[in-house]
Amino acid sequence: MTTEINNLCDKTKQLIQLSEETFDLEARERAAREQFLLAAAEGPIGDGAAGRKVSEARSMLDTIEARRAHLKKRMAPALEQLRQALRDADDTWTAIVRARARDISEKWVTVNARFYSGGKEGARDALMGANIPGVHDLHLFTWPGETSITEQSAIAVVSHFVRHLKKHAGNFNLDVSTFK
Repeated sequence: MTTEINNLCDKTKQLIQLSEETFDLEARERAAREQFLLAAAEGPIGDGAAGRKVSEARSMLDTIEARRAHLKKRMAPALEQLRQALRDADDTWTAIVRARARDISEKWVTVNARFYSGGKEGARDALMGANIPGVHDLHLFTWPGETSITEQSAIAVVSHFVRHLKKHAGNFNLDVSTFK
């Protein structure tokens, strides 16, 4: 489980870095547009200081646009990798919860086998669908969250998932201190 959580955290950090750079580009673009407008208002755009300032501002805007396109191309795969990491972590967590449920059910069948003809198999058949103490409550430990996330919701969804695991990890003797 720790491997899946650490992978999830790494993918989240990558997405955060891309988002921060995108946000930084927006601020730089606003500054470059303002510089462009100020330079254009200084005087004739032909030769001279005003022309150089307009050219520099236009060059910066072109560079920002190229970088934004590059970041957009990197964002889609990063988001898909994060989705996959979340699905993997959720699948592992669900497998842990289901294994505990199977273990409790098997112990319940073993304890009650003497009361049914056919031993364990007879008890298992008779108890199928029964509300076995401890198993019914395990569904509360599975993560009810969504694994299809968007760029805007990614951080919140991953944070919710990790908080959910930390809240319930003690019930499964998992050490959450190693989670990033």
